[in-house]
Amino acid sequence: MPPASRATGVNNAGQVTGEATLPPDSGADVAHAFRYGGDTGMVDLGTLGEQAASSFGNAMNSAGQVAGGSWIFVQNETSDIHAFVQSGSEAMLEIAGNQGPGIVVGAAINDADQVTGTFATRDFTLPYLYTPATGAVLLSEPAWEFASGAGHGLNAKGQVVGMVAHYAFLYSGNAFTNWALMLGGLALLGAAMRRRPASSLLGGNFGPPMSAWWLRSGSSARPAFSTSNA
Repeated sequence: MPPASRATGVNNAGQVTGEATLPPDSGADVAHAFRYGGDTGMVDLGTLGEQAASSFGNAMNSAGQVAGGSWIFVQNETSDIHAFVQSGSEAMLEIAGNQGPGIVVGAAINDADQVTGTFATRDFTLPYLYTPATGAVLLSEPAWEFASGAGHGLNAKGQVVGMVAHYAFLYSGNAFTNWALMLGGLALLGAAMRRRPASSLLGGNFGPPMSAWWLRSGSSARPAFSTSNA
């Protein structure tokens, strides 16, 4: 029976990343992150060091660099996940210093090698942004200190989208646009639509854009932790 696998990311060149269980003859019942290309086939990306149990790729940029996570064994028990970036034939690079116990995962990567994802400890779970030149910072506001959230997407400008405390957010230029009032905005829209004749709901101007009801704040991201190349 062939090894099980799943694909989680693809770039415009048709390269694919994900995770695949090792062949039965490897003697290890674990999965490794991979990169697949038409000219290379499936390439095992390995793990973060000898103590790593398994790894998985989540996202890939146009250069074929992969972001994901690697499990680390502590005293023969699976304990932590550490985020990584893997480039070409190089070994995985840990990009956010997980002092453990905790989970740090790379969920998205852009062509500037910036990565976002989840940084979780016993005390909080928040999104982060990693930049090669400056290391990683937690993306949080004071009210989010005990909230739960994650970074899910990242564009070429380094803008991050995700969720914190059950609300979507956009992080751009060291400031947040978050949707804490979005439900209130939807309620206002629903009330306005209920007051309009049914015929008017089939088209036309529905009033101000939803962004008029979004809450914006200018809180900056704060340094979170040291990284291997900060």
